[in-house]
Amino acid sequence: MSLSTEQVHTFAALGAKMRLAELEHERQTLLTYLNGGEKAEMFTPTKVQRRARKRKGMTAAQRKAVGVRMRKYWAARRAKA
Repeated sequence: MSLSTEQVHTFAALGAKMRLAELEHERQTLLTYLNGGEKAEMFTPTKVQRRARKRKGMTAAQRKAVGVRMRKYWAARRAKA
């Protein structure tokens, strides 16, 4: 079943009109909510509590140990290559 070009254009126009009507309805609904209409409380933002990322800092001795370990690691990599 193949459609003529005219039929395709007709169906495309009908689909576009339906989608435009859907978008207009959605726009009106959003404007109603944003202007304090019915069910506006649905869009009232609530405060979200986020956990603070807590990470213990490294002491100077720990940083030095990491440095020594990494120097040893990279020396081995250079020697291997």
